[in-house]
Amino acid sequence: MNTRIGLGMFLWCGIVISGAWAETEAPVSQQWQQPGILYGTRLELAARSQDLENQALRVLVDMEGGTRLYLHTTDEEQSPPTLGISSENLRAGPVLLNGLHRALRSPTGHGPGSSVWVEASELRPDFSFEPSSRHGLELSYRRSAVGKGNLTRVGFYGIEEAQGVAGVGVSLRHESGPYVFETLTGLARPPRRPSSEDWFLSRREFPGGYLSHSVVSAGLRTGVLDARTAGGLSYGSLVRSGGWGRGVITVHGRPALLQLLGAVSSPDYRGPDGRTVSIRRYTDMSLRIPGEGPFSVHGGIASRSGQVPFSVHETGIHRREFRTGVDYEGQLVRLSLTAKGENLRNSDQERTRHESMSIRVESGAFGGDGLRGLAEHRISRRLTADEVEPGYDTVSQLGLRYKVPAVRLELDLSHRNHPADSFRVRGASYISHGDWSGSVLLSSELVPSIVADLEQNWSVRLEVRRVLRFR
Repeated sequence: MNTRIGLGMFLWCGIVISGAWAETEAPVSQQWQQPGILYGTRLELAARSQDLENQALRVLVDMEGGTRLYLHTTDEEQSPPTLGISSENLRAGPVLLNGLHRALRSPTGHGPGSSVWVEASELRPDFSFEPSSRHGLELSYRRSAVGKGNLTRVGFYGIEEAQGVAGVGVSLRHESGPYVFETLTGLARPPRRPSSEDWFLSRREFPGGYLSHSVVSAGLRTGVLDARTAGGLSYGSLVRSGGWGRGVITVHGRPALLQLLGAVSSPDYRGPDGRTVSIRRYTDMSLRIPGEGPFSVHGGIASRSGQVPFSVHETGIHRREFRTGVDYEGQLVRLSLTAKGENLRNSDQERTRHESMSIRVESGAFGGDGLRGLAEHRISRRLTADEVEPGYDTVSQLGLRYKVPAVRLELDLSHRNHPADSFRVRGASYISHGDWSGSVLLSSELVPSIVADLEQNWSVRLEVRRVLRFR
């Protein structure tokens, strides 16, 4: 405990000393007369304390040319520092997945409005205070034709995930006017998952060995039509080959916005972690009709079906969803009313229905300084063929936002009655002055108890940032 406190004090003292050093201006005779190696560099030092016990330090160095260096360290035991670098052709450290990297892990798990359909297939650096447990390295080459709108990008990557999955591969993206073409090929080695019940399961867990993936995607975008399609295969030496395909069409027009989605996956397709996909078929249709003035209506229908893998008979599930709503966007008031119904049927023809409705109201200053308030209320209930559960599950939320130059305040109050009554309070303040900025976030969950009058769980987060610029 003394070591953690000492390291925490060291991190906070470093922020304060850096501020005092930056405020000291060198004499004119000692200032740089010519740009040096650090000329144009931006250095950001940030320290965070969670509940006044866990300390963390983040250092970001932005250099001319777009290169960014990253260091993250905490006072937790057995937690080594995390390093990262990001430039136009090199990315290393904690990463998030984009494009086909996400698609091959969940080919039927993304809706028509997901960004996975349009983003490039690359590793995106995660240089936050809570970096991803997934680490990767990507070397890329870009070539663009000036004036023709053509872009070609080739990337060679390696990924290591917290579950012990390691993989390497290559990706290619080519853009030519309204056309986009992408392909990705990767090789992974998921951990072997033996099971003593493999002898009677309908499909075994991953038996081990290497697993390969190949994915191809194509897209067309015009002024009215945006169409994208993709498909992929998985194959390994000890498992059956599997595949998936998907497509989405978006029609933009003044009278309406229409989105159509279809996705399918075979029972034997496995992601890089060696697991099969539970949702085998997914279809979705969404329609939004803007009315005259600030009103608009929207609705949609979706269907998902599949099997629960690695069970004796692979229990089938079928889920159908209906949704509709009305939006109003005025200068001072925004209103959203949405209703949704969902029917679930399993292989035994047992049916369950979920009904929900939500209303959200915002009023005040949008996008500028001033006071803004919001209120949201959601109700839902569950019905089966045999009974209707009494009462409704409700979630209510009230919020205030106040923003002026250099200061932003937030206050949120929420209540939930299921599975038990609970109240949540959250307050946050953000202050900036010059190259300094700080924030304080206080949250608590209050649960009435029979034994005690009220169970409280408070959490405090303090953060300070300092930006240094070398000119």
